[in-house]
Amino acid sequence: MTFSAPGPALVRAPGRIWYFVAAAVLVIGAAAAVAWVAMQLPKLNDKLIQVVVPGEATLRLTEAGTYTIFHERTSVVDGRVYASDSLSGLRISLRNERGERVSLSSPQMSSTYNFSGRSGVAVFTFEVAQPGAYRLSAAYDNARSGPRAVLAVGAGFLGALFSIVFGALGFALGGVAAAVIIAAIVFVKRRRASRVATASFGVRPPTVS
Repeated sequence: MTFSAPGPALVRAPGRIWYFVAAAVLVIGAAAAVAWVAMQLPKLNDKLIQVVVPGEATLRLTEAGTYTIFHERTSVVDGRVYASDSLSGLRISLRNERGERVSLSSPQMSSTYNFSGRSGVAVFTFEVAQPGAYRLSAAYDNARSGPRAVLAVGAGFLGALFSIVFGALGFALGGVAAAVIIAAIVFVKRRRASRVATASFGVRPPTVS
């Protein structure tokens, strides 16, 4: 009795449709990033209290902690557009419910933002020991006139903005990584299958669609 060695196994190559799958994953990642930004950006408005200056306003601060006062060089309040490059000569003061002055300090680092037609730069920071109503006043030196501008006051705003940016990058880069991995795996398997088939049979391998 004689036995013959089995012939080489035929390796089936994945179909080109998997390249379209990789492209779809890339598009889905980009769409998820856009959707994430669109859903999260409106929430930033709740992080900032806008005050048109010169003038006065009551800030109802609901959390203790460090707050930042931004000068919104480009802003929109109640449907009106404000644009101001400088607040030169504007004096800003803040008092608590007992009328005590709250110390304003220069920010330790430069902080800026730009979103939804609004751009701002940090000008002061202050500490809130207890939540409550705080009175902000702003006027130009010697009661002189100056440009109308917008101040925005908030806590944790830049952290929320960074989380939106990094979240969007995560979705986009995740889609890119997944698409590259899928495409690379398909390419390697198709090339390997082609080499095996050519070496064994001298023909191209069948593909799986």
